Amino acid sequence: MNRKEPRFTHFSWNKREEIINNEPTTTNAQEGYNHSIALSVGRRATIWSLLDQFKREEALSVKKLSEAKTTPKHKIRTRVKSRKQEKIKELVEDYDGEGPSDF
Repeated sequence: MNRKEPRFTHFSWNKREEIINNEPTTTNAQEGYNHSIALSVGRRATIWSLLDQFKREEALSVKKLSEAKTTPKHKIRTRVKSRKQEKIKELVEDYDGEGPSDF
């Protein structure tokens, strides 16, 4: 079968290594952070308002970290997500079918 070369190689979008290494497979956290900064600062922010926002973000991060150290983490949603990630990881590790070069 003659197939056209893909625009992006399988290696560029394959998430196998991220799954096996328990790394994030999306950029949702970064996108969420960028969106929150954009909403809180506004479109025509000055450098000073941006710096003030970074200071507020830093204070909030310090507060969240200190709370995380003292508060036990018992979230069902986190456990469910963790179980799903473990199942996906097992599937990926056990898969011994065709590799990207075989497509």
